[in-house]
Amino acid sequence: MATIEDLWPDGHFRGPLFGPRRYLARVPPHFLGRHANFSRCRRRVFIDVGAQRFESGMLEMFKVYPQLLLFDEFYSFEAVGGKYALPAPEVLTPMLAQMGMPRAESFARRHLFMQAFVGARSSTASSPPTIGLSDFLQTTMRLQPADAVVVKMDAEGHEYDIMRSLLDDGTHALIDELFVEVHYNHPRMMQMFHWCSRLVRGKPRDLEFWCRYTLENATNLLRAFRDAGVYTHYWP
Repeated sequence: MATIEDLWPDGHFRGPLFGPRRYLARVPPHFLGRHANFSRCRRRVFIDVGAQRFESGMLEMFKVYPQLLLFDEFYSFEAVGGKYALPAPEVLTPMLAQMGMPRAESFARRHLFMQAFVGARSSTASSPPTIGLSDFLQTTMRLQPADAVVVKMDAEGHEYDIMRSLLDDGTHALIDELFVEVHYNHPRMMQMFHWCSRLVRGKPRDLEFWCRYTLENATNLLRAFRDAGVYTHYWP
């Protein structure tokens, strides 16, 4: 991983919002697709966990990581109903073609959206149901090491359990590159983004369960994935 960026926990991974050390200036040159030839892979798969909306999620990812436009399969997970939808074909196809996507007209057929939680283990007890990421990669997708797999994940604090389960059962080896927003409790994140603040705009609220995690926990999680051979970035 000689080409990967430093984790930079002192900068809370993403760094400043503006200037030459901001995330989008500092990290994209280290994306794996800029250093590896994915064209020889058996399958090329991009998975967006916690996708929210297509325009602010997958589409923005295409803009900062254009190599993903060459991928074959696209999967999006979002638990909140009514949030995620593809634009109409007459809007989507020319937009993706202009960005440089081959076979842009077939994107909708190569893209699958699932309204579901993503967790460490599959469960039908939640509503919507929870899909275990290990189960999805190994059993549903039947991915192999010969496949190129890039995952972007915003699991709202569940990334700790998900990533630990991937390491425990060995399915982390099916992921080539991971972008993950890691949630943790720290005064700076409280000041900048109201993370783990009991008051937001003067209104009280309950703390999220992930507020028990620290910056050290987040750093150790990311380092563990890198040490296991997964090309891992913090995602802002």
